[in-house]
Amino acid sequence: MIDFLLLTKDERLQEAVKSDALSKELSIQFCDSYETFLDQIDTQPFGFVFVDLEKSATQPLPLLEWLETCQLPSKIGVICEESYGREVLASLRLGVDCVLSKENLLQNNSFVSRLQDLLVQQQDALADSFRPFVFQNKTEHFVVCSEHSRHLHDRLRAEQKHHLPLLLQGEIGVGKSFFVKALAADSCFSDLMIFDVESKDQSAFFSQQLQVLIQNSQKKSGPLLWYFPEIQKLTAELQEVLAQYLSSGEFLFNGLACVHPVKIVASYQDDFEDILDKNKFKEDLYWHFAKRTVSFKSISQRKEDLKALLQYWLSELWKQEQQYHYLSLDALESLMDYNWEQNISGLRQAFDQMIQNAKQSMVTGKALPEAVLVKSYYCEPHDDLDLSDLNYNDAKKRMLNNFHRDYIFSLLKKSNDNLTVAAEKAEMDRSNFKKIIKKYELM
Repeated sequence: MIDFLLLTKDERLQEAVKSDALSKELSIQFCDSYETFLDQIDTQPFGFVFVDLEKSATQPLPLLEWLETCQLPSKIGVICEESYGREVLASLRLGVDCVLSKENLLQNNSFVSRLQDLLVQQQDALADSFRPFVFQNKTEHFVVCSEHSRHLHDRLRAEQKHHLPLLLQGEIGVGKSFFVKALAADSCFSDLMIFDVESKDQSAFFSQQLQVLIQNSQKKSGPLLWYFPEIQKLTAELQEVLAQYLSSGEFLFNGLACVHPVKIVASYQDDFEDILDKNKFKEDLYWHFAKRTVSFKSISQRKEDLKALLQYWLSELWKQEQQYHYLSLDALESLMDYNWEQNISGLRQAFDQMIQNAKQSMVTGKALPEAVLVKSYYCEPHDDLDLSDLNYNDAKKRMLNNFHRDYIFSLLKKSNDNLTVAAEKAEMDRSNFKKIIKKYELM
């Protein structure tokens, strides 16, 4: 990743910034036009993107507004003169991350140091609970951004310090299995066993795992972690064995006996009261878990994590495969508004399909999977109704609705699905353009 991209025609500014960046062994690229700037943005990720607000250089504010329509992995800043008060305020409203003084940069060659000072101030102002955290192993990740997932992460670290049982509750795909794998990644557990509840012969499978446990005990290895997904599917006999172990500390089954530390983690996704009512979960086992439960919210209930996951997957795509993509704001909003029944696993499948469908670096709403697309304003209507079958007012309303749909779909198509560019072509500001989209149920 290149550290800086700067759009400016000011050769003095280019030289000052370049000398300061190179002296600190940082990489930088320059653009002197809107077109080359957009080409560079679509080529690879940059750590920081800066725009010179000099009016003669480009049209900086429309450009910044365009940048706000997509989710670039870069931080965005502006460089300006002190007389540009109105432009600076407009930039701040558009959500730029930092503002640097051109006079200071030219006089002191302090581009990097000034930027570092701003970022330190920015980080100090953020509460720890809102800083994203990513736990990862070879194939998976645990992104923490929302308050709920911060709680999950704290609970994860706490659970790694003891061998008490734990019960996980949540819909399919919310991250229960990965929570267990992250738990097992700690060195205090020598191995992880995931019990196959779909096995035709659960008793034989359990006996096999118990023999492995006996071998570990003879070798005096560390404690193990056993995970029982969908605990209600475990046979009553094996549930009784687990309850006995949690009471006495000894496994007894089919003539096998073993005393060895094992942390038992179980999970379920159904209504728990229903499980108890149907006697799918033995009460003597339940009481060992009763006060040690962790609930997982669906991904639709923690939008911050959904956004962080998408950004993380995009960054990993660049690191591992040198594929560079970023989301348009419209595509991101459609993904965040969708009800993900499969939660994280469903979101990941949709992400992979979007990348496969993408025809350019910016992934727009047109690349959305069909299930998400039909719920978004990108889905064109198929209305074959004869207007003469309606009364005048209803026919007029339908005609206006169809006009707006046809006009907006055509405009978005010519604008590569970019709302800001489409609004400019319609000679409207973006907010009013979006109001029309919502009014006629196009979003």
